[in-house]
Amino acid sequence: MENISLDPNDPMWSLARSMENTVRTIRKARGLRNPEDCVQGTPDHEDVTVEFLKDLMRMMGDDPDAPDEDDELGVDAAG
Repeated sequence: MENISLDPNDPMWSLARSMENTVRTIRKARGLRNPEDCVQGTPDHEDVTVEFLKDLMRMMGDDPDAPDEDDELGVDAAG
C-alpha cells in the first residue's frame, strides 16, 4: 500500500475537504445528521459516522454495500 500524504498543501487535500463539505451539505439539506451532530463515542455517533462515510464513498463512485472483491469468505469488512 502506498504512503498517502496528509499534507494540507497537497492538492488532494483540497479535493478531499471539498468532497467532505459537499457530503455534509447534502446530508443537512436532506434532514440527515452529520457526525458532529451527535455525542462523540455513543452508538448513535458511530451509526451516523458510518452512514456519512458510506455517502462519501458513493460520492467517489463506490458502492459501500457491495461485497469486497478481495474477500474470499464472502463476509465483507463487517463480517
